[in-house]
Amino acid sequence: MQDQNHDNANNDSSDYVAPKEGAEIIDAFFASRPLFITQHHIDSYDEFLDTRLLTIIRSMNPLVMVREDPGPPSHTYTVSMYIGGDSKIRPDHGVHLSETNYSPNSARTKDLTYGVEVTADVHLIFQRDGQIVGTSEFSKVPMGFLPVMLHSRICMLRDKKPSELRSLGECPYDQGGYFVIDGREKVVVTQEERVGNRLYVRASEKGDDNIVLKAFIRCFSKDTKDVFPRTSVFRVHTNNEITMTITHLDGRIPLTCIFRALGVESDKEILDMITSNDDERSFLRTSLVRGGQDRGLQPIHRHSVLGAAYTLSYPPGS
Repeated sequence: MQDQNHDNANNDSSDYVAPKEGAEIIDAFFASRPLFITQHHIDSYDEFLDTRLLTIIRSMNPLVMVREDPGPPSHTYTVSMYIGGDSKIRPDHGVHLSETNYSPNSARTKDLTYGVEVTADVHLIFQRDGQIVGTSEFSKVPMGFLPVMLHSRICMLRDKKPSELRSLGECPYDQGGYFVIDGREKVVVTQEERVGNRLYVRASEKGDDNIVLKAFIRCFSKDTKDVFPRTSVFRVHTNNEITMTITHLDGRIPLTCIFRALGVESDKEILDMITSNDDERSFLRTSLVRGGQDRGLQPIHRHSVLGAAYTLSYPPGS
């Protein structure tokens, strides 16, 4: 027992850090990361400037304007506008940020917003009856005004020495990571989000009397142009019917409508794509039958093309 205690004492002493040595480690940490409290905010904002800003603007391309000329002879005129360029059409075009011409402290004292002007290159393609008849380009067209996060890469306080920060009216110990809007300091509160492309299921809430289960999924595409997630909501009703709510589509759409709109025509093909479990197939078969009979949840089921496409081919004779 004494030997064991002696060994434990030796192990504890090997992990012991002297007060002076510990202080040196802490000082080294603060020296290497002077913005240790807000660095994650600043890194996120810099990443937005480097990649996300241009991606978001390009995701709207092209903006198309169409005019019909009844004639005679009739013609269709189309103008396609590409803002910030495109990966295939003028990839050299982009988004530009102006330089800040006043300090954050000046913005505080004068009730201004500390930010920069955002401009973009614009490329226009003119078509008549589907044929290109001309193009036009504009450089650095004003797009808007972007607030600047203090100590970000486009902030004039970036990498300044303590003496320089004092000369600009700033506290050298200020961590930054916030904005100055109309003279007031504003901070963006970080929020946690659920992982994308994963299905979450929960029991029905109060007020959903005819719903047993509800599930949702936020879909993110690998395509860099698709920067906004799309949320799909699934509902299992008390009559065993499964309906969906999809972004940009109104109403609750039966699950069978979605599959048939994607080209999966028969109920057997739908079941085969979902599961091979006999119990689950039995439950889903009831949902398929209900989807063909009970169309009263929303008017869209009765009047749309998808609602009229219900055809039951499995099991045979049903």
